[in-house]
Amino acid sequence: ALLSLVATWQSKAEETAREEKRWADDLYRDLAPYYSGEVYQNYPDRSLANPLRAYYGENLPRLKTIKRRYDPENVFRFAQGIPPA
Repeated sequence: ALLSLVATWQSKAEETAREEKRWADDLYRDLAPYYSGEVYQNYPDRSLANPLRAYYGENLPRLKTIKRRYDPENVFRFAQGIPPA
């Protein structure tokens, strides 16, 4: 199963935007007991405590080996991507 929370709003008032962001953050937190902690890589989430574990799980060691072999200069990178080993 895949769950994606998307919260948008049109208000330009900073106070309203904070309230709506708080609502979305609270919903995310309240649902936490019901999800595995694994995350689909195409939905980057800067709030993850351990993004590599969340995105790649038990595949991370193998992916680091592949990264070292095929991209040792880290040409293909992003903030939460697999680091060169």
